[in-house]
Amino acid sequence: MRKYYSLYGQLLSKQRLYEAFRHIKRNKGAAGIDGQSLSDPAQ
Repeated sequence: MRKYYSLYGQLLSKQRLYEAFRHIKRNKGAAGIDGQSLSDPAQ
């Protein structure tokens, strides 16, 4: 198990980012306040 010493380190782990992206894609997430669609980061 990895230990994190800061919240920033937890938020930016590759595994967590990948899981978040999969969750949004599975739920067919819409563009948020920044207007960025799901296809933008997928590129």
